[in-house]
This record gives sequence, structure tokens and C-alpha cells, in this order.
Amino acid sequence: MGRLISVLAVVLTCAAIALSADLFRMAGLSLYTEQVLAGLLAIATPLVFLHVSVRGERGRTGNVPWYDLAAAIIGFVASAYLAIRYASLSELTSKQPWDGLLAAGALIVLFLEGLRRTSGPALFYTTLAFIALAMFGGALPGEFAARSIPLPRLAYYLVWDSSAILGIAIKIIATVVVVYVFFGQVLLKAGGSTFFTGIAMALMGKYRGGPAKIAIVGSSLFGSISGNIVSNVMTV
Repeated sequence: MGRLISVLAVVLTCAAIALSADLFRMAGLSLYTEQVLAGLLAIATPLVFLHVSVRGERGRTGNVPWYDLAAAIIGFVASAYLAIRYASLSELTSKQPWDGLLAAGALIVLFLEGLRRTSGPALFYTTLAFIALAMFGGALPGEFAARSIPLPRLAYYLVWDSSAILGIAIKIIATVVVVYVFFGQVLLKAGGSTFFTGIAMALMGKYRGGPAKIAIVGSSLFGSISGNIVSNVMTV
């Protein structure tokens, strides 16, 4: 199982690099960006349930429970279906066909559970609160009131619309964060990270507030290569 997790992680990284480098278009594949992002979810969703236990413990050493295997398979199938059928079903938010609604329901449940495992209960309950607000906002008083959205329509929108799960957040993760984390690891293995950190420590380590100053200088040096704020946060 550890080998499968490693393979999925490598495939996910390579696919993200291919997306950011526009290799799919160069290869003659005419795809929506959302289709590629859904394909990445088809890899990432099983990876979460295979690598992170129900208690949030990372790096399994024993066998994967049957329910996590089932969740990984369902997540892969539903995300792959999302990628394949996105072009047609994304235009049917008002009709909510049963197959798109079934895939949406499965993915929302799996994404919420994956969120709870990887980020803890705080973000999980916050997300549930906003979903509940969208569903029952019409029952709230005064300025808290909002238009209530039926659950089927809300679920379909959250998965199939390009401004929801497949929106700008996951696009940034796929095209910027993953690539620069990979770049940061390459830099670390090549000794570049030690070089930048050494310069920062030599310049600022003897002053009060040294750790903060070291982080700032190290981030500045890395920024001279990357030119990207997100990459600095994720790698330095």
C-alpha cells in the first residue's frame, strides 16, 4: 500500500506540473481546465483516504480498513466521472440530472471527511456551517437572512460549477502550490535551501528577533528565484 501511495503522489505532482506548463494543450488534448482539475481530484481523493487515518494520523503502517478502501474507490470513480462528463453536465445546474447529482453527493461527503482528517474539526464545522447557511438562510432573522437553496441544487452547484470546488482555489493549488513545493524540495535536496538559510542566519542570527528576521531574509532570497508569494510561504 505504501508503494501505491507513493505512485499516486508522483502522478499527482507530474499532472500538476503538466497543467502549469500547458503540456496537455501541447500534446493536442483539447480539455477544459476544470476537467484536468477533476482528474487531479481523482488522484488526490484516494490519496487522502489511503494515507490519512480516520483519526487524522498520517503515514499508515498497517492495512488500510475496508471503509477507507471503499472511500478511495468511490472518490476516484466520482472524480473521474466529473472529469469525463464535465463539458455536458456543468451546463445543467438547473435540471440536476440524477447521475451528476449522485456524483456530486458522493464527492461532497468525501471532501468533507477528507477535510476533517487533514485540517481538523474547526475548518470542517465552519464549512458545514456555511453549507447550512445556504440551505436554511431564509429562516434566519434580520440581516442574517439569505435566500435558501434546495439541497439538490446546492450539491450540484458545489461540484459541477466552475466557481465552486473546481474554482480558483484548487486551480492555484494545482498550478502554483504543488509545483513550487516540488521546486522547493528539489532546491532542498540540491543544497540551495541550506545556502539561503546560511546567509540569512549569518546576517540576522545575532540580532534580537533573529528567527523572524532569518525567515524574512530567507524568503527574500528565495523570492529572487521564484518571484511568487505562495511559493515562498510553502517552501521557505
